[in-house]
Amino acid sequence: MSSRCVSVFIRNLSPKVHWRQLKKLFQRYGHVLDAFIPKKTDEAGSNFGFVRFPSMREAETAVLMFEGVWVVDRRIQVNLAKYNCRDNYWRKKHPQGVPRVAAIR
Repeated sequence: MSSRCVSVFIRNLSPKVHWRQLKKLFQRYGHVLDAFIPKKTDEAGSNFGFVRFPSMREAETAVLMFEGVWVVDRRIQVNLAKYNCRDNYWRKKHPQGVPRVAAIR
C-alpha cells in the first residue's frame, strides 16, 4: 500500500460502534482503505477511531460531511489525523481470507 493514503481521526465514538460500521458509514464519501477503533480511550475517556482514504480529496470530503454528525448516541468530531498514514493495514488476513485484528505497537 502506498504511504500517500490519508487518515481521518474520529473522536467521541460510541462504544456501540464497531469498526465495520465505521468503515461502511465513511464509504458514502469515498473509497475506504481501512478503519480502526483502538480498545483504549482518549484523555477524556471517549472512544476514537481512524479511517484511511487513498486521497486527500476523499478524506477532506469525509471531514466536511461528518463533522458534528450524530452517530448512534454521540456527536462525533472528525479531523484529518496529525500523523502520516501507516504503510500497512491494521487488519491482517488469515490464510482462509478472514480478517483478524493485527497488533499495533
